[in-house]
Amino acid sequence: MHPIIENKKFLAGYFFLWIVLGIAFVSFLVPPPTALWLYTSAYAIPLFIIYGGISLSAWYVCKFFPIRKTGIVKLVLILGAAAFINSSLWFLIASEWSNLFGEIFIAVPEDPFTVLNTRFFFIVGFTLYLLSGAGHYLVILHDEAQAAQRRVIESTVLAREAELKALRSQINPHFLFNSLNSVSALISTDQKAARRMTELLADFFRKSLEAGRKPFITLREELELASYYLDIERIRFGHRLEIAMKVHEPCLSKTVPPLILQPVVENAVKHGIAHLIDGGTVTIRARCGKKSLTVTVENPCDPDRPRGIGNKLGLANIRDRLQTVYDTKSNIKIKEDSNIFRVDISINE
Repeated sequence: MHPIIENKKFLAGYFFLWIVLGIAFVSFLVPPPTALWLYTSAYAIPLFIIYGGISLSAWYVCKFFPIRKTGIVKLVLILGAAAFINSSLWFLIASEWSNLFGEIFIAVPEDPFTVLNTRFFFIVGFTLYLLSGAGHYLVILHDEAQAAQRRVIESTVLAREAELKALRSQINPHFLFNSLNSVSALISTDQKAARRMTELLADFFRKSLEAGRKPFITLREELELASYYLDIERIRFGHRLEIAMKVHEPCLSKTVPPLILQPVVENAVKHGIAHLIDGGTVTIRARCGKKSLTVTVENPCDPDRPRGIGNKLGLANIRDRLQTVYDTKSNIKIKEDSNIFRVDISINE
């Protein structure tokens, strides 16, 4: 549909512009304020309003002959022919309106049609139509640019969503693989503990599936999911695994991507606590501001432990997810100092 016709405000502004053009045109020919100026204005303004309606047809000419696909010479000829036809039509309407106008107003200072006709009435109509065509081409180019920008944004969003889904899909299989190995190891030594771990696994996956349907969950929910995992691993490690949570209450209502902490706490247990004879404590801290949140996971580690690639993949996954969701408004810092391994996840809204 015509972009001006479909918007009432644009349409009103468009015809107001033609009224202004009519007044300016008459003022150029007849010095105001005189009786002839008022009389000629009353005659010309309706004609300019009518020609404004006629000039809307330039939109369809411009749409049918796109500026990017039509040669310059052909474009000039087409617009020139359209301008000639429409200005001729306007000239005929003006002559009929002149007769009717003369019958309505018997006392005529001077025939307004004669005044305007002698001042290149036809040429003005021809020029205005060409300008209308140029204006419509600008509107079309602007709409095409906006449409192209929308397509780029939509494709970027879709690509990011696809990437995010792929990154999410890497989390649960990885965790499931490690957990099932733990259950398998316990079955032969402690069937009761294996049963308890299986129940915790079922609860964890049920809640993680519920959380996974949402793009964001509260930090409170995320910490509950992390606690499920740590409870599962506590069955395996017993007193060797301790948990400490130091979270400011206002931070619990902040939102984070679901399962963003799970790879970190998994890394803390698998590559930290598991290599220590006496075990240690996994500490989770959270502090926040009005538009910021920082979550820290800290654990003791053996400096001489074997360096696998699993911890690098898990933390790289978090970095990629944060980049996908928050772009540059997030950061993950990894620091190992002596026998302490620390991960800081910072999110700025």
